[in-house]
Amino acid sequence: MTEADQLFFDQIAEAAAQDDALRDVAKANPLEKFQLVFQQALESLFIERMELNEELFSEFMGNQEMQNLIAKTLGSQVYTRLQRHNDR
Repeated sequence: MTEADQLFFDQIAEAAAQDDALRDVAKANPLEKFQLVFQQALESLFIERMELNEELFSEFMGNQEMQNLIAKTLGSQVYTRLQRHNDR
């Protein structure tokens, strides 16, 4: 993974962490249920930022295994961030 790819993922995670709907889902549900909602939101987050990394976007959209791995990894990170935020 390149530095640009990591930046792209960081931007997606940040946008997800700022999403009020995802914040509410994280507050009310365990990680497994949050992951289901997050995976649906992830595609939209990628589409909104596709011009930032078109190569990664194309790979993501064409590879279901990659989608699942990214959703699981980023979903877990975002959930943890939101849980810490909710505990404040």
